[in-house]
Amino acid sequence: MTDDDEFLVAFLAIAIDAVGIGAAIEAPLVTYDERCFPDPWQPTLVGVRDALRRMMVHLGMRDVPVRLSDLRNDLPTEGLVHEPVIFEGIEHGAACFEVHAVGRPEAMASWLALESVRAWAEYQGVTRSEALAYRVEPVADVPTRHRLDEGSATALAVVLGLGPVVAGGTIQTHVETTLASVGTRFESQTVGGLPPMAIARLLAFHTLVRAASEEERAQVRDALPLDMRKEHDAALDEYRDRAVVLREAVRLPPQPASGRRPLDLRPLPPVDGAELVQAERELPGRVRAFNRGRRVFRVVRRRTVIGVALGLVVGMVVFGLGSLGTALAMGGFVAAVLGGYVGGRSSRFYECADPDCSHRLSISHTTCPGCGGTVAGEIESAKHRLEAEERLEAVELATTPGAPTARDR
Repeated sequence: MTDDDEFLVAFLAIAIDAVGIGAAIEAPLVTYDERCFPDPWQPTLVGVRDALRRMMVHLGMRDVPVRLSDLRNDLPTEGLVHEPVIFEGIEHGAACFEVHAVGRPEAMASWLALESVRAWAEYQGVTRSEALAYRVEPVADVPTRHRLDEGSATALAVVLGLGPVVAGGTIQTHVETTLASVGTRFESQTVGGLPPMAIARLLAFHTLVRAASEEERAQVRDALPLDMRKEHDAALDEYRDRAVVLREAVRLPPQPASGRRPLDLRPLPPVDGAELVQAERELPGRVRAFNRGRRVFRVVRRRTVIGVALGLVVGMVVFGLGSLGTALAMGGFVAAVLGGYVGGRSSRFYECADPDCSHRLSISHTTCPGCGGTVAGEIESAKHRLEAEERLEAVELATTPGAPTARDR
């Protein structure tokens, strides 16, 4: 067994110990599909709340209320969202979450699963010194909560049955093509706190240690992206004959029971959503709107000055090392400055090109959170705004006779 696999098996053992052997073996397998998530998705606070509630049901927390704080500064996006929902704690018996963004359901699912597991962990006392399952009033001497790290949340999710939901969205990508910019922009991120291939192997080890059925194995494989599926299958083949050894390593019996707790697919109990609906109505007004209905552009900014400054600092340190010799020290100084320039030049970030806004943007933003303008493309300099606008107008006029121009608007 490699060192990496030993680490993953030890990680799995810790998660099983936290969940309990019986619960780990009996946990039903949850996949992100209509079978396990029968509640219709909608890109709103109500949709996020219901998805979280269903996750909590799968974790055995059906009766725990879910409360949301709306901290969004953008409209729902088809692009990537990073930490769109954050678990904030258990207050008065309810699991409280902050909502920072809403994206595509398949991109949201992994994040929601991890935050639900964090809620489960605190509720069960995994991240505190005592369980909170029956505490409905705050207690002054509750120890400071330690936020469960993402890798540990992933390991717990695997043991609790939500592994396929997390793994299915571990590798997230978004491709954007616009008329105003040449070429295509590609954006990607990983979710789960562990390398995607490590998560694939972790799922394989979990499959083996709890003697998963062929149906369960197929459900796990079908949830994985292709590269992760290959890694998962390779781990299964490699350790198939050593399942008993793996069970011993995670302290499970040599022949664990195969019975699973049935999925709870009952309709979610009705709850009042008036506040969330009202917040949804107010969201567009919360986004500054002086460019709403107009096009804006994402302008590239570079950290050249910061890079050169850091290069100068490093260069002076190198130059001060007289033992290197004057010529070598001078060469090191020049190399450090050039390296800082190249590094700073290649480090890019984006802002709204409107000088009255300049809000920081990401590739995934379709609406500028600062001014409400529709992001129509990317330009290298804010000086190119009018040229880009004219190019788009020319395209619109060619395809839609009579379309209004910027002067008309």
